[in-house]
Amino acid sequence: MEPRSTRFSTGQQSPLYAIDAYQRTLAAGTIHFNIYNYDQDPHTLAIDDSGGQPISDTVAVPAGHTGTPVSLTVTLPPGTYVLFCTLPQHAAEG
Repeated sequence: MEPRSTRFSTGQQSPLYAIDAYQRTLAAGTIHFNIYNYDQDPHTLAIDDSGGQPISDTVAVPAGHTGTPVSLTVTLPPGTYVLFCTLPQHAAEG
């Protein structure tokens, strides 16, 4: 039997705003994110399900946060999820 998976879309449309996922398809269950911000501006990370419903609290990631990551752990059922920054225009930019 093949394990059911969880798929993430990072929506990389613009080189200015990018979320780089180590793997785009993961087994369903508990998933731990380490979040870094190499930009000079603060950002956020939010995760929505395929219906646009948030599945966790939004995580703030300070500007220039390149050392110790901000962590987020979620438990996800099989499905498709979108990772994005909630700042104005950033989700649209990817």
